[in-house]
Amino acid sequence: MIQLFVCRLKEIEEELFHQLLVNLPKERQHHVQRFRQYEDRLRSMIGNLLMHMQLAKQLQCAPVELNYQVNQFGKYELVNQILHFNLSHAGQYVIGAISDRPVGIDLELKQYRDFSFFQSVWTEREKKLFEVDSMNDFYYLWTAKESYVKWLGTGLATDLKTVDIDFDGLVYQNGKKAPVLVQNIDIDPQYQCTVCSEYRAEKVKFLSIEQLITYFMEKSSSESDTSFCF
Repeated sequence: MIQLFVCRLKEIEEELFHQLLVNLPKERQHHVQRFRQYEDRLRSMIGNLLMHMQLAKQLQCAPVELNYQVNQFGKYELVNQILHFNLSHAGQYVIGAISDRPVGIDLELKQYRDFSFFQSVWTEREKKLFEVDSMNDFYYLWTAKESYVKWLGTGLATDLKTVDIDFDGLVYQNGKKAPVLVQNIDIDPQYQCTVCSEYRAEKVKFLSIEQLITYFMEKSSSESDTSFCF
């Protein structure tokens, strides 16, 4: 089982931003506030709130009951490991994935850049199979590798050149086939999104910021304790 959900961002008033921000644990609030640009702060906050809401709904509990831990590579996990989750954001979107098995997801806004700077992350096989200097192939390979190392839970602590992506979504690491697939997720032609999982993703659920605001405002009004358990 894998659930995918995406939210398109829009600007919100500063007062509302801070009202929503307090629903995050203190460490996450500080993380959001470290971003200099408003757009980056908004993406980070909305992404975290979106994940909290979906996890709470899936587990049929209040967000304040969620208990998290951080692994040695900085990845957030639920303490009880009933559900696994991952989050990514870029441009105007945040997207999340929840599964009963490990999952990784990566989203990138397609932009022209000097793709030659990234030659060191491609395997010789990938250079033969893909046009690594083309926008579409570059972003597919990049998000596929990113989603895989996020599935591993190691992030960029894993050398991307040890990860080999095939045309059919198969993944090899150090020559050994991994028990997962990487799958392209269509949300917007200007973006590349790839999810890595043991399952095939069936569909993406689109949620609005209004739904997110309503959910947390209702929770705030009905609960006196808005802190998260760690």
